[in-house]
Amino acid sequence: MSHDTHKVHLIKFTAPVSLVALALASAPLASQAQALVMPLGVNARHAPGTPGARRPRLRCSPKTSDKALSPATVDKGGTSTLTMTVTNTSELAAKNDFSFADDLPAGVKVASTANASRTCGNGTVSATAGGASVALNGGDLAAGEKSCTVTVNVTADKAGTYVNRPEAITTVGLNLPDPATLTVKMKGATAVGTATGSGGLLSGNVVQVPVDMPVNACGNSVNVIGLLNPAAGNVCVNG
Repeated sequence: MSHDTHKVHLIKFTAPVSLVALALASAPLASQAQALVMPLGVNARHAPGTPGARRPRLRCSPKTSDKALSPATVDKGGTSTLTMTVTNTSELAAKNDFSFADDLPAGVKVASTANASRTCGNGTVSATAGGASVALNGGDLAAGEKSCTVTVNVTADKAGTYVNRPEAITTVGLNLPDPATLTVKMKGATAVGTATGSGGLLSGNVVQVPVDMPVNACGNSVNVIGLLNPAAGNVCVNG
């Protein structure tokens, strides 16, 4: 009497892709190979045709579902908090050893007071003050845990719009987040008026007060009254 021999196939996927169809080749079956469709980023164990074989066990990877900057608009040199949120899949199974490395947009850097923190288990956050990247290594989600976060303060020295795009992020066991945008604007101009050597004024008289504008204030919308002495005028010079 001959016996068919069936092999057990262990297939492991770590790259985050939506769906994948797998052909599980086994010992002589019918003319068609069995197919199993599962979310990518899962582990599956199946012994087709074996008496008492268990159904495939699917273990989905978590995904980076959100990336945000708060506040999204700051003055140049100001600080915004970058938050990466890792959300567990619906079955809320434990997820271990996921990682990401985020290259910040050119012109954006980790603030001098980074305040880097994480709630992702035993993961380690790398965010050096003045550096151009933020990373999490060995992050974990416990069974039943819905999400965890990584936060760090970032800043920029020049006005502009900075977009942190998905292609700047490298991940292990995570899907990519949507882009996050930081807007950096010039600080508001300040006018300072001084009067020196004045012997005093009688009621009803008018005095001309010179107005000194700060560096790079020219071109901004600043209204200065010449105090009824247009000949004296007010001067704005970029230093």
